Parts: sequence; structure tokens; C-alpha cells
Amino acid sequence: MKPNRWFASTVPFVLSGALLIFGAGESAARIVLSPPIEVPAFAPDPYITEVSLAVLEDGSFAISRLYEPGLELLFFGPDGEIKKRRVIPLPPGTTGPLSGGIGSFGDRYFFAWSRLPSLQAHAAFFSREGNRLGKIFPWPYSETRLPYIFFHYAPGPTGRILPFFVFESGKDRFGRPAFWERSQMFGPGGFWGAPVEIGPEAELVAYDAAINAHGRFVVLFHRCPRGAIDEDECELGTQVFDRAWRPRSPLRTEALPALGKSDRTFVLGLARTGTHAVGWTREVGNRPGQENRLLIRLFGPDGLPASGELQISEPGVRAGGGLRPRATFANTFVVAWYYSPDDGKRSAHIRELNGKTGRLGEPILVAEDIKNFAWSLQMNSSGRGVLLWGDHVTLVTVVPDEESRDEE
Repeated sequence: MKPNRWFASTVPFVLSGALLIFGAGESAARIVLSPPIEVPAFAPDPYITEVSLAVLEDGSFAISRLYEPGLELLFFGPDGEIKKRRVIPLPPGTTGPLSGGIGSFGDRYFFAWSRLPSLQAHAAFFSREGNRLGKIFPWPYSETRLPYIFFHYAPGPTGRILPFFVFESGKDRFGRPAFWERSQMFGPGGFWGAPVEIGPEAELVAYDAAINAHGRFVVLFHRCPRGAIDEDECELGTQVFDRAWRPRSPLRTEALPALGKSDRTFVLGLARTGTHAVGWTREVGNRPGQENRLLIRLFGPDGLPASGELQISEPGVRAGGGLRPRATFANTFVVAWYYSPDDGKRSAHIRELNGKTGRLGEPILVAEDIKNFAWSLQMNSSGRGVLLWGDHVTLVTVVPDEESRDEE
């Protein structure tokens, strides 16, 4: 592995004994990366485990993952030193866990999970040192079978969580399982407003979502007309909401390509200003994966397009994936992705995107020949984050330009 191959303008320096490297691209902000930090061994099989990552405001971070025989939580300090390892064992007679994952909640962590075969949901808070705060408590709808629970966490000093609870509601006309979703904002003091239901009757499915420190959020909806057989008949669009699920923009579908044969795997990031970035993979060529172009388009707080299609990946490079746009500061995005060439040696990359101007920083190679599991990027609101790639992490720091400082 050669993680320190950088573009020509890169300048290395030493801070607290660690070699950090930064460079200024066209966007003027700089990304500083730590050397690779090894994560304790995965078990039982890292290729089928479920992994989530959370970063607190001081740079502390935690990883949750399936473990034998239960769930494992790893807590790290801001320098990447592991502070505590906790295992939540399976209750007697259960077959395995389904984890909702760990996330940041102000200056502490929130962890929720469900257990098989009952699928009852539970949650707990943990300190940055990994100590449990209070008791484990039942999560809403824990008396109901929940095949899936998805969580979206807001960076910043005040905790905000946007959960999506997924319920099975029978079969569609083709005999396939049909699902509907329920969501309700959770923050200090509990839930806000009434729960909102999203289901087949509305022809909508929440494909992805992102929430900022103010409690505003954007949902990337997948809308299909009744009786649709092929995804080519469906469309994608974003809609802005306040913390009580009151719409702050119409659902806009005209600025995104349809989820179809060439455009797929859409993801979403949201900045504190309300600017949001939608990313996706576009397959180009005569065979799948011949050249996957990784694209992003910016949208303003009103939901209107704020840029054209921006290509994140480098032209001509085959089989990119894992696009992750994550916001920090007021209007800055850090974007991570990987390449998987024909030789099978996957490489991790990162760059900065100015959410106000659409300017891109230079792409930076994080690591080569990485393992193809446990891929995640999370940033806090003050420019610090973590990229998890296989059995290693890299600490990420964004050094803002004067424009970013002014926005603060």
C-alpha cells in the first residue's frame, strides 16, 4: 500500500509526530489526511458484516459492526487511538442481530438496534469515552416487527436524528413484498411533531435523506406511478422539509436523471446553509462497469438546481463507486469514492467541493489496494471527519479558506 502518493502541489508537514499532507486545489480549501490507522480485526466475516461510523465535534469517532456473538462498538479518541471496545451479546434463543447503527448526537453517541427473531428495537446513549449513559430503552414501535430501520444523523453540537421505520404491508399486484415507511424527527427532549407515513398510496419511497444541524432535512424520493413494472417508468426528486416534516419546497424531479439502465446508486448530502448535493453513478460503455462516471449536482436551499452535473471521478477510469458526499462548515462538501480496476486493486480517493461556487478541489489518493468491505465517510460540522476503508481509517481535516471562515 502506498497511501502517500499525492498531486504535485502537495506539501508534507509533521504535527504531533504524525505525517500529515495537504494540498490546495481549485476550490482553495485544503484537505489534511492522517497516515492509515488500522482497525481491530473484523469478525466473523467482514464481507457480510454491517458497519456504521459516527464522528463527534471534537473528532472522536466510533464504529459499530456485527460481531460473534452479537454487536461490537469501538470507541476512538480524536487521534485515532482506541479507547474502549464493547460487545452487546445476543439474548438466549435469538438467531442474530440487525443493527440500526451508531451516530453522533451532540457530544455523545446514539446507538439503536433490533434483535431477531422478534425484531424488537432498542437504543442507548454512550459517552465519547464509550460509557453507556443511562439505561437501554425500547425504541418506538418496538412491539411491531420492523424489517428495517434507517437513521440519518445531523452533525453539530445539538443532536438531531431522522429515523425511517419500515413496515411490511403485504404484497403488490406482482406478489412482491410491499413496504411503507414512518418517520418522525428525534432530538433533545424526544420526538417532535406527529409521525409521517410514506407508502405505496403516495407512490413515494424515501431513497435517501440528509439532515443538518438546524433540523432541516432533504429527502431523495423515488416516485413510481401506480402499476409500474420497470424502474425506467420511475423518477427521482428531492424535497426540503423543516424538523416537523412541513415542506419547504415542492418535490422537484426535473433536474435529476431517472433511476434506470445507466444512472443508479443515488446518494445525498446536506450543508448547514441548506445547499444539498445529490450524487450518482452513470454507467458508460458497452458493458457494465466499463467506465462508471461519478457525478454530483448541487441544489440550493429552495431546492432549485445550483450547478450542472459535476464529474467527481477522473475521465476514462473504469468502475468507480462508493460515492459519499458529506457536508462540513457552512457550505463545504467532502466527497469520497473508490476505483475498482480490472486488476482488482481497489483504491480510495477524496476531494473537496465548494457548495457555493461548485468548484472542485484536486482529487487525492488516500490508499491503494484496499479491501472491499466497510466503506464509509462521516464529517462533523467543524471540518473533521473519518474515512473508513476496509480494515483501516484515515482521519480527515478540512482547513477552510477565508470564504468558509466568513460563512461561519
